[in-house]
Amino acid sequence: MAKLISVSPLGKDKIYIKYDDGLEGEYSLKKLMTKFEYEELSDESMFNSVSVCPKTNDVTWSNGSAICKNALHKQLELLQMARNIGLDLDKI
Repeated sequence: MAKLISVSPLGKDKIYIKYDDGLEGEYSLKKLMTKFEYEELSDESMFNSVSVCPKTNDVTWSNGSAICKNALHKQLELLQMARNIGLDLDKI
């Protein structure tokens, strides 16, 4: 599986992620942040503490919240494929 090489916050609920296989892009965490275990990320300073965990290589925050790098990679791949074929997921 590809290695996550960087993550950065983009506004209040989006991150920009980049992998060593060339896959990169924006990913919205809006739906995830409605779940109890991720509610703290609605705080801007907490959300902006996003980083790549040096041990697991997952997306992580200073409060211990984390998201699997492999799951994000697959979802980002699918989002890019949908865009490539002209599918607007916002209208579904």
